[in-house]
Amino acid sequence: MKSQPKTVIQTLAERLREQSQRFNANLESAPVAVLWTDERRDWEGVMPQLKSALPELFSLGDYKPQERSGPGAWLRMVADRQVGGLVANWCPSFICSIKPARRNTKAHAHGVSGRVNVVFA
Repeated sequence: MKSQPKTVIQTLAERLREQSQRFNANLESAPVAVLWTDERRDWEGVMPQLKSALPELFSLGDYKPQERSGPGAWLRMVADRQVGGLVANWCPSFICSIKPARRNTKAHAHGVSGRVNVVFA
């Protein structure tokens, strides 16, 4: 029996979750967030569908918690599990930034308690 083909959104969700688990547990702690940069806004049009497939996906933007979007300070609180409704031991949050990635990613993730993986779109 053939399995149903996966959509692009389902495949992307799987790949992002796989990326969040790529770390050496002997040397480093699990990431608390995956920062996904989208400087050219290539993914902006499908963000609602992506958010449906990834309840742990949040985006940088205007403060709209019901749409899982907010400013940097709020996203840091999401990554620290202070807001956003994510469970403490659940998978890392994904934060999509439509602003250009900074050269120093530590500065970009300043204030987040824990390690942040960075994915460039």
